[in-house]
Amino acid sequence: MKIISKIISIISLILMSVFIILMFYSNVVPNKYLYPVVIIVLLITVILSILIFKNKAKIISSIILIIMSILYILGSNYFYKAIHLMDVINNNKEETELYYVVVLKDSKYNEIKDINNKEVSMIKEDSENFNKALKELKNKVKIKENNYKEPLTLANDLLNKKTDIIFIKNIHKDLYDTEIDGFKDKTKILAEIKIKTKTENISKTVNIKEEPFNVYISGIDAYGDIMTKSQGDVNIIMTVNPNAHEILLTSIPRDYYVQLHGTTGVKDKLTHAAYYGINMSITTLEDLLNTKINHYFRVNFDTLIKVVDAIGGIDVYSDKSFRAYTNNKVYVKEGWNHFNGTEALAFSRERITYATGDRHRGENQQNVLKAIMTKVSTTPALLTNYNEIMNVLAGSFQTDIETNEMTELIKYQIDKMPSWNIKTYNLNGYNSYNVTYSLGSLKRYVMEPDMQTVEKGSNYINGMLEGKTFNELGL
Repeated sequence: MKIISKIISIISLILMSVFIILMFYSNVVPNKYLYPVVIIVLLITVILSILIFKNKAKIISSIILIIMSILYILGSNYFYKAIHLMDVINNNKEETELYYVVVLKDSKYNEIKDINNKEVSMIKEDSENFNKALKELKNKVKIKENNYKEPLTLANDLLNKKTDIIFIKNIHKDLYDTEIDGFKDKTKILAEIKIKTKTENISKTVNIKEEPFNVYISGIDAYGDIMTKSQGDVNIIMTVNPNAHEILLTSIPRDYYVQLHGTTGVKDKLTHAAYYGINMSITTLEDLLNTKINHYFRVNFDTLIKVVDAIGGIDVYSDKSFRAYTNNKVYVKEGWNHFNGTEALAFSRERITYATGDRHRGENQQNVLKAIMTKVSTTPALLTNYNEIMNVLAGSFQTDIETNEMTELIKYQIDKMPSWNIKTYNLNGYNSYNVTYSLGSLKRYVMEPDMQTVEKGSNYINGMLEGKTFNELGL
């Protein structure tokens, strides 16, 4: 028994040391909790170990040390997952652009090798990504280039068999699939080429514990790899006033007809800005609202499903009953609904049901986000479902918030445990049809901005950045 007790004591001392090291390294525990915890565990573990080595109260001391060791293991797991998440976030700063070789479904070409020495039509770009993708294609097969200028003509010529093979990037593939009748059903992909690039850091650093700041929340229209460029279905600017404990969620409709940053002439839908990278969406919104965006969070369909499930579901109010258009297995009742992840996604994507379409969808998205934030900040979900939440978050979203800023925010929440007052505002507009920068001459549905709502939204956001409260802004 003496030897066993001493072994237990040594193991407990080692586990305690690992626990303390990880707790310090994670940097998520406020000092007012950190140092008392360290002192208490040191005293208990060391005193019990001394008693054991002096052959006093060995059984009781051993039992207590076993319990302490289990707690050290659980605590170490908590801090290790936090450290791992921070590392993943800090290194997950790439974007992936997809390029496709596309032919008709009834084409004689079934594999990439079948197009060797054939003519391939494309809209050639003077960009690094396009040149890399084209080089990769030419490493697979020899091709003869046939250059087009107009995206719509390229797609129609394939459907009309005026050209047999086209080489396009995902922005055009997605738009052809949704905007040109029959394109998706009549074509097939022979090859997919992925080009990864580092995201340029354009964040504006701020003391997030003391200064108001903006975070752009981008929800892309895709499952799977969070780094893949896709349409930006969700565009919300979250303005946080940490001093007043107030958060404003400003929603901008996906079809807003805006000038993409750095372009002239033809405007485009805001949703298409995401095809050119997260920074294009950010700078375009900064131009529109005459504000600065400090950081971003980028999520996709999978992120929402997994996060909502990990926290045990959310409660959201719906102003009408409907069966979801994007998932007819999901039925939403008028009144309060408890949603799992799949149901929350279907509710967030719904617009067909509502007369105001995308405007109402933006409100639903705000309500889902508000429900998630409320659940995490006012219930024990973050602690009771910690492992599930950490596993979900790792690799499920992108952000440019640095590790030290993230840990400061976590420490602030743990230290103050503030109850956040969350309000929403929605930009509005007018239905229209117009040509877009991304698809050329094809006129498509767009929403012309109601500049009065844009100006009001800008005033609310910038007023909060100046430190004004909801009451002072009339919200």
